[in-house]
Amino acid sequence: CEGFYDLVLGMRPNGKPLWRMRGGSRWIYMGTDGRWYVGGIMSRRRQFRCESGYMFHSAQGCPLPVMLQGPWSWGDSKTWYEDPAIEVRQVTEAELVDVA
Repeated sequence: CEGFYDLVLGMRPNGKPLWRMRGGSRWIYMGTDGRWYVGGIMSRRRQFRCESGYMFHSAQGCPLPVMLQGPWSWGDSKTWYEDPAIEVRQVTEAELVDVA
């Protein structure tokens, strides 16, 4: 799930912005439960009308994922594990230069 995500213009599943991973099949979206997820193909097939993904944040109703505080969690199909090392943030100018 690590990488750069770009805003998807013209799509607002569940009334919120959607981001797609550059060169990958991952999306950051707000689930139907009001929580932010990093989902994959199955989330996309459901048109993001779901509550599933590889990672999620337990806070509900936050307008943007970069505003969330506290840990994100990743799952192994059985259990969710809080991981303070997971970051969802805006890219810095220096990081943009490194990518170019």
